[in-house]
Amino acid sequence: MNSLDLALKKQRLLLESERLREKFARNGRGVQPAFQAADLAVAGLQWMKRHPEVVVGVAVAFVVARPKTVWRMGRWIYAGWGTWKPISQLLTKYVLQSDHRRSS
Repeated sequence: MNSLDLALKKQRLLLESERLREKFARNGRGVQPAFQAADLAVAGLQWMKRHPEVVVGVAVAFVVARPKTVWRMGRWIYAGWGTWKPISQLLTKYVLQSDHRRSS
């Protein structure tokens, strides 16, 4: 290949990349609300990390106001965690195995 062929190939690749970026942007508009919700959740978690005293205050107020509800929620959370832990281990194992198979 001479330099002219390389320049033409480079130009075609650049045009194709631009077309694919535009297509991706068009197709991505449908999932934009989900990403906005995820960004909002991350921002909320970051705020909670910066203001732990507010989180603890709300939790203490809730425990004082409704101890039975807190106890019930705690049991549900504990049961959910006990269910999630083996499932996440299986998923991790499956993902690692499938990644290993793909790379072989």
